[in-house]
Amino acid sequence: LLHTFLFYATFAVTDSATLPIEQRTRAELLLFYTMNIYNNKALSIQEQIERLKKNGLIIDDENQTNKTLSIISYFRLASYWRPMEEKGQGHQFKPNSHFNNALLLYYFDKELRALIFSAIQSIEIALRTKVIHSFSIMYGPFWFMDDTLVKSLKQQIENIASLRKELDRSKEDF
Repeated sequence: LLHTFLFYATFAVTDSATLPIEQRTRAELLLFYTMNIYNNKALSIQEQIERLKKNGLIIDDENQTNKTLSIISYFRLASYWRPMEEKGQGHQFKPNSHFNNALLLYYFDKELRALIFSAIQSIEIALRTKVIHSFSIMYGPFWFMDDTLVKSLKQQIENIASLRKELDRSKEDF
């Protein structure tokens, strides 16, 4: 399976390598950059901690940091300690930079994303409810089945098939 993946990944990269960068897919760009640029070896969690300390990040509790890095990846947290790095100095940290500050920023961001997602979800439900209600009043309760209201019959057939599949999958009472 890995061999097959590498074949397809290599094909995807080499097949469109002559295309301008804005015409490549995200997957091709990810594979291209991953396969051609990233040559670093994987580090154990203890090696990650040592590298952070060597670069000047203050780690107050190594055991806790080890536990944290075993459930939140180094690369996920890297975005949160990046503001503490000296500009133009590789990955050297500014004086008094603490791992816990990056972790607090990560947890703040996590909570903020959850709040925003919850608000977006409420807005989406309210908007969908308004659209469904308006269309139901104007065109009847089965407006979504009316072929005269769509521009693409092919898309309409796909939508109805998707709806039927979702109804079959769902255990909710409608």
